[in-house]
Amino acid sequence: MLSIRMMTDQSRLFSCGTERMRHALYPLLLASSTAACAQTGLPALPNSGTSIGAFIPTRWVPLDTAIADLNRDALPDVALVLQCLDTIPGDTTGMSGMRSFSPPRKLVVLFGTGRGFTLGLDNDRFILRADEGGMFDPYEGLHIEDGNLLLYFYGGSNERYSCTYTFRYGPEGFKLIAGTVLFYSASTGQGTSHRVDFLDHTMRVETGNMTNEGPGHTTSWKELPELPLRTITTFVRPFTWTISEDLTL
Repeated sequence: MLSIRMMTDQSRLFSCGTERMRHALYPLLLASSTAACAQTGLPALPNSGTSIGAFIPTRWVPLDTAIADLNRDALPDVALVLQCLDTIPGDTTGMSGMRSFSPPRKLVVLFGTGRGFTLGLDNDRFILRADEGGMFDPYEGLHIEDGNLLLYFYGGSNERYSCTYTFRYGPEGFKLIAGTVLFYSASTGQGTSHRVDFLDHTMRVETGNMTNEGPGHTTSWKELPELPLRTITTFVRPFTWTISEDLTL
């Protein structure tokens, strides 16, 4: 069982790696930033560019960066989470249905070509904003592992949640192949974890004290019907896809 503490430590490891990369890339990104940020909407990114910075709009900065092969062509690709320095008029509403007053964010994937990059993904919706997670910023980080893109979120108040979404690139874009959602009480540690594998059509359910690995945990497995894999675009946002009566991803 992967405890909250272990998940947090793991997230910090990812954050440390991306933090080092972030600082290393920051001058390059800002120095070569070319696209303009419109005042009434989010900017569209170019289809290609010779540098990473060519895809960073004016007054946007990188929050996270991961570099590895995502489209299995043996060339390094780049996954970025960008954040605007401003709150742009006309922002979309958050999960609660209330308008977000935090700066918007983008999830961007750039495919390496050997001579530069092509735009593989420009998503304005999936990365939660700083005020959409409860008491603190819900965005935890991103990571590339075995050619898959992993996105991490953590939030809530007394009732906490932690979730991981695993996407794999294919002919139809980045599809969700697995997801883990954990809900627990911050005061007691009691909660439930759901781990869904959309390729094997199974769901592992674990209950118990999620803040430690002591006795008292129960684990069960459920078979799921074969569900069409959703892409980052068709999934839209975290916690918008109802998988079963007891789980919404």
